[in-house]
Amino acid sequence: MNQSKPRGWKGWWFPSILNEEKKEVYIPVPISGYPTTLAVGKYAEEKFPEYTLKMVSRENFVSMGGKL
Repeated sequence: MNQSKPRGWKGWWFPSILNEEKKEVYIPVPISGYPTTLAVGKYAEEKFPEYTLKMVSRENFVSMGGKL
């Protein structure tokens, strides 16, 4: 899995992990609180239409190698 580029990549700036082999994007929740957490899923679908969105806890995200 690859840590996504934090800024400028498809206009995406949220912490995330891309699994290009499985076409999955992992995003930690909560992101930065309400209402951002509610909107990030829809935004991810727009930016990564070919990927399945997986929202995971912050602890799981870090254990997967993600950086907050």
